Amino acid sequence: MSQALKFLLSISEVAVALGVSERKAHQLRHDPTFPLPIALGGSERCLRWRVAEIEAYATAHQPAKPQSEPIGLALARAARKARRPSTPLTSREMLAAGLNADCKAA
Repeated sequence: MSQALKFLLSISEVAVALGVSERKAHQLRHDPTFPLPIALGGSERCLRWRVAEIEAYATAHQPAKPQSEPIGLALARAARKARRPSTPLTSREMLAAGLNADCKAA
C-alpha cells in the first residue's frame, strides 16, 4: 500500500471518525460544507477522504465532547471491536449509551 493511502479514509472509516452510522456518512456527502472526496482510479465507486479534512469538519460541525479521542484511536478501537463482536461494552460506553450497570435504560 502506498504511503498516500494511509492518509485517506473510506466512507466506513469516515463514519467511525465522525461517530455516525455509515448511512448518515453517505447523507453527509451531500452537505455543501462536507469535504469533497478523492476518486481513486477515476471511479465513483472508490471514494476516499483526507484525514485532515475530516478532522477539520468534525471539529467545526460537532459539539465538543468531554473526552474526545483522535480519529486514529477511534478507528483502532472500532477495528478491535469488529474482530471481537462479543466484547462487552466498557463502563464509559455504557454511560454514553444511557445504560446503567445492569444494561437497562437509565
